[in-house]
Formats: sequence, structure tokens, C-alpha cells
Amino acid sequence: MANPAYDVFLSHSHTDAATVEKVAVRLESQEAVLQPEDRILKTFLDKWEIVPGSLWQNALGRGLENTCCCAVFLGAEEMDGWFEKECQVALDKQMNDKTFLVIPVLLPGADDKRVPPLLQLNDRIDLRNDDPTGEMFYRLVCGIRRRAPGRYRPKSAGTGRPPAPASWLELYFIEIKHLEDTGLLPKREAEKARRDALKADRNRRLEEVTIHD
Repeated sequence: MANPAYDVFLSHSHTDAATVEKVAVRLESQEAVLQPEDRILKTFLDKWEIVPGSLWQNALGRGLENTCCCAVFLGAEEMDGWFEKECQVALDKQMNDKTFLVIPVLLPGADDKRVPPLLQLNDRIDLRNDDPTGEMFYRLVCGIRRRAPGRYRPKSAGTGRPPAPASWLELYFIEIKHLEDTGLLPKREAEKARRDALKADRNRRLEEVTIHD
């Protein structure tokens, strides 16, 4: 599509609306600018684009028609209703236009078994573990920008400054992902290891606050 109005259509259930809006804010910020020539992304989020009192079904249709990518956010709730129809329309569009991308994005509570079969064929983004290293958000941006991710290098927090040293949690998650990708650690055990690490990190932070108080 030449000069689409939106870079990405954000499809989601009502229960995940608040979470997806936070992602949309990040996508339309400098955080999603990966290279100097990149412009700010334009997202279609129903809450932002539908005029109160208008026919929202028509607005959704126009949004899908005027974008070159659709990110389907899957949470704990099973896909149904208009959310399911959006996904079907997006997948149908991809079947007829190979340049149109449909990116599955797994949110906390998402179940692999509930991902629609056709959507399972597409490379996905996994945000179920809060993305502590930022790599999953980076991969989402690369997908929207139609760019191979390459090796992930966290952006520095300050302009012109070297990146801060990785925390123990970031290094641990990288190692877990490596073991999972190479088949040395089963998926279920990897997910448990991540949950345990996040819990341990939260407890450590609480202890530090208590000590300082």
C-alpha cells in the first residue's frame, strides 16, 4: 500500500485495552525510533481514532484498510466477537497481500493453545514476562518497520553515553532465552525460572526500601 495512514493497527480485546494503550504510547514515542532516519510511528488504536457517536465498525474497517501491518494482542481472554473478526480480516488481507504483516503479541496470561492456528504460523512477540530487557518491544518495532532485528543492543539511557551495565536480571533472562532457544531448557521450566527471578528481584527491591526507611 502506498502511503498508508497508519503504520500498525492494534487489535485487542476489551480486557487488554489499558495494556495495549501503554504499548501504543511507547510505539508513538522516541523509544520506537531505532535509526536517525526513522520517523515517529502512527498507530491505529480504537480508543484514539473512533469519533464518539460514529459507527465504530466502519472506523475499524477503515483502520485495517489503511494500514500496512496489524499487531494482534492476545491476553488471558479467549478471542471472540469483533476482536476475532479483526484477526480474521487481517489474516485474509495477508493471504492476498504478502507485504501486509500480522504480528501476534502475547500478553501476560496468554495461552499458546488459544492462539488461532493460522496466527501460529507467524513469528510472534512474547510480552508475557514484562520484557525486562526490552528486546521484545524492540522486535515488535522492527516488525512494524519491516526490518530484520539483527543482534539486540539495548539503547543507552542518555544521549552519547555508553549503555548502563546489564542488571543480574537482564543477564539471567538472556541466558534463559539462550538455553530455551537451543532446546537445553524446556519451555515450561524456562517460564518458571523467569517468574521465580522476577519474584526474587521484587523481594530484593522491597528489602532495600525497608532498609532505607
